[in-house]
Amino acid sequence: MSVPLLADPFDVLSLVLRIGSVGVAISSLESLMRRGDLGPGGLLDGQAQLTRARWLLPLGFLASPVVAAAITGARLVAACALLAGGGNFEIARAGAIVVAAATLLLRFRTPLGIHVSGSMVMITFTAAALGLAVGTRLSLIFAVVFIAAQACLAYFVAGASKMREPLWRSGRALPLISASPHEGGGDERRGPAGTPQRFPRSEERRVGKEWRSGWSP
Repeated sequence: MSVPLLADPFDVLSLVLRIGSVGVAISSLESLMRRGDLGPGGLLDGQAQLTRARWLLPLGFLASPVVAAAITGARLVAACALLAGGGNFEIARAGAIVVAAATLLLRFRTPLGIHVSGSMVMITFTAAALGLAVGTRLSLIFAVVFIAAQACLAYFVAGASKMREPLWRSGRALPLISASPHEGGGDERRGPAGTPQRFPRSEERRVGKEWRSGWSP
């Protein structure tokens, strides 16, 4: 009995999409449960981002919290469809296209992105959507290889950047990032005894840099 050197590329890509859909569903549901983040002054407010360049002005409709919630809802539905029926080619193709398009629109809307792994979500679902849209074995193989290469490169760079930073090596970065305004922690965090502690402005600036360069790919 011979063993094939490579699995069916669609089976591999389908599994990648279903695994990725878990994170997409969770982040989408979180955004819908915290609707204030999508509105004016929220962490995911799109007003400032969509006016920073003239070419973004036609996308001004994305600034509306109602539109953002609708796009997020479509993203959630697509992720759930992939989780339930991602083994079907047509469902996988449609779901990947919807998630990729919705994620792109949401990334246009906010400078912080929609999730700490938003870049990998964008890369994974866009590559999968393109491969599935073409639909040939070669295009599916290319999509799988591209996603694997991007994941290895992104997480290697993220890990290397963490290793050179004292905050990450000491274990202090994760609690600070979780307590920072970037992650919705506000200006206060809880100390070891449960007492409120002011988030230091110097640490906020430092953690903001860490968040952008090393927290996620």
